[in-house]
Amino acid sequence: RRCFAGYLRQALAGGAAERLMRAAVEGTQWRQPEGPRGPIPRKTSWMTQAPCTCRYGYGGLQIKPEPFAPWVRDAMKLCMPLCGLADPEKWPNSCNLNLYEDGGHSVGWHADDEKLFQGKFKDCLIISLSLGGARHFDLKATAPPHEDCRLLLAGGDLCTMEGLAQ
Repeated sequence: RRCFAGYLRQALAGGAAERLMRAAVEGTQWRQPEGPRGPIPRKTSWMTQAPCTCRYGYGGLQIKPEPFAPWVRDAMKLCMPLCGLADPEKWPNSCNLNLYEDGGHSVGWHADDEKLFQGKFKDCLIISLSLGGARHFDLKATAPPHEDCRLLLAGGDLCTMEGLAQ
């Protein structure tokens, strides 16, 4: 199936995760768009690096891009080498951010299979940095063998979904 997931516990240590969390909360233009059933149960933002100005859409929502905030560049400097991406030219040019302010905020089962990423048709790398409180993150196979996986992602943990994982 060429579906892979990576997990690096406490990739960011020594206070870096806490500093980035504060910077993310304070330095991001968070939105809580309306879905078909009212406001989505989380806050979100979509950031891009020039020349990319693409919008991000899912579930009927379209998220307007904001330029990468300085804290995003700081996070990438710390995280991308840990993901095998030492050359900044190979770093992602976009970033979807979700803010879960409490236990009532969530995201439902989904695949990151938006046309923008082509993840259903070619290899796609999704890098996820968790900041703040620990939350369960579940991966569910859509084809046999159904080998589901549950991770407890805490602040500073990195998780990747690679290949055709979407």
